[in-house]
Amino acid sequence: MEQILASDIELVSRLSTTGVYDFIIVGSGIGGGILAEELVKKQKNVLLIERGGIVFSTHVCNTARPDFARGKADSPEGNELVYGALKATIQTAEGSEPYVGGPMYCLGGRSNVWGLWTPAVDDATLKEYFPKEICDDLLPKGHEDAFNLLSNYSQLHAIYPTDDFKTEDGTVNALDNATEALNKAVGDYIQPGHKLGLGTLATQLKAPLPYRFPQGGFSTTGPILNRMYAKDKNLTVVLHTEVLEVDYSDGHVQTVVVRSATNQQIYKISAEKSTVVLSAGTLGTARIALTSGLQHLNPLIGKGLIDHEAWAMRCAQERPEGASGASREPMLLQSMINIAGRRCLMSITYNSNFFLGGSSRLSIRQYWDKEGRKRMPIKTGKDLIKNEETDFDTVAVFLEFHAELDDENEVLNLPSTDPIIRIKRPDPHVDERFQLELQELCTKIRDSTLDLKTNLPDFDPAPRPSLLGIGVFSHEVGTMRMDGPKGKGVVDHNLKVHGFDNLYCCDLSVYPVSPPANPSRTLTAISLRLAKHLAKKSPRKGHQHDSL
Repeated sequence: MEQILASDIELVSRLSTTGVYDFIIVGSGIGGGILAEELVKKQKNVLLIERGGIVFSTHVCNTARPDFARGKADSPEGNELVYGALKATIQTAEGSEPYVGGPMYCLGGRSNVWGLWTPAVDDATLKEYFPKEICDDLLPKGHEDAFNLLSNYSQLHAIYPTDDFKTEDGTVNALDNATEALNKAVGDYIQPGHKLGLGTLATQLKAPLPYRFPQGGFSTTGPILNRMYAKDKNLTVVLHTEVLEVDYSDGHVQTVVVRSATNQQIYKISAEKSTVVLSAGTLGTARIALTSGLQHLNPLIGKGLIDHEAWAMRCAQERPEGASGASREPMLLQSMINIAGRRCLMSITYNSNFFLGGSSRLSIRQYWDKEGRKRMPIKTGKDLIKNEETDFDTVAVFLEFHAELDDENEVLNLPSTDPIIRIKRPDPHVDERFQLELQELCTKIRDSTLDLKTNLPDFDPAPRPSLLGIGVFSHEVGTMRMDGPKGKGVVDHNLKVHGFDNLYCCDLSVYPVSPPANPSRTLTAISLRLAKHLAKKSPRKGHQHDSL
């Protein structure tokens, strides 16, 4: 397939000297892939450089994949299993915490396996850390446009699947029952202006029009491949090509230096008449910038690397006798909360796993009998829950806190095959009060979702949640931070690198904070915003490639 679809890097290098490319985008994930698609729609000529090849044609959740017993087993889910097999290696320097994530070098990158959760970064965090110009555009229009894109415009009137929690006779509404119970239990934690409700997912599960096929989970791979198949004259995609550095003079990138994985040859792509956008991810973009020597122009480049604290807890109960399956529908509920004086996104998944934190990386810690009186031994619970004839209800609590950038953390500028990072977070385990508050919250959630006899004397609390490892969701940010209320960064509010007239960044590296939420929806909104800005900045219409 790649031989039919991909472009020849040597010919691309020669064509670039004619100024044929309006934009050169490095990386095809959510940042670069969406940006490329939007610019091509506006008839701009785009060269998209991807380090890997074609591994997926769509999000992995849209394909045949390992599924196991969703919401029940401790086995990995399909996207976790695939991600674990394909992620690239990242090395850590002495003194670092273990890093459990890694980039994916393939068309679409991590957008092929991401968990599809799409909460927006909350207004308070945006206004505290992000530049006013971005806040004005994202609140709320930019975030709405981003969600519509990620869900293929299938949830314009209601978050799917709101109407599907009702039984046919209308006597049971599992969503109403769950939110009512949880609001009674944890309503005091919810931030003013927020409410507990269905979490948004970047999926189209129902076709809104006749003969329009549902497209499932979002990935940038689909739109890019569609244009590659169609031989779109405005999009050139080069695969298996690693960007090593950019050469520049007087604040203008002149060439992009790449290495082909096919023949290990070095090529130079002219950027004299092009705008270059680095979208290789928080680690990859920083590494390119460091290899290019940009840190001599701005010492913040490569610094500030951080990942937010993510805590998770899971419990299970054998389903009580006579309990209706209709009242036990799988669901994801979310709200912004305050706990221990900190902002946090609370996610509660009921009878459904969630990517990484909900399966093999976090075992079920408590199993309860169907009467809700006794805890089972862990081994007994594990054996029983695997029995297909036994129904269990499960609840998973996932808590994401924001994290400030830390300039002691960095991507190191070393000549290694794999990126090397130094990263460490403050140890939250030393704060016993914080630990107890987390446990109390988890206990309230457990008791309001499972049918337990909590009025019995000496009833056990929920287990304390576990802190997940750095990079578990590839949410690390900050190595090319944008300007904001906290100070000047590496890029301005339009994501242009300070001191350059044709160099931009568009990935999680530009975040000035690790937000208390999954960052992909806000990154999508920022990518759409940048596409509009660049299209206006570059009035030249895309044109067909001149002959050599």
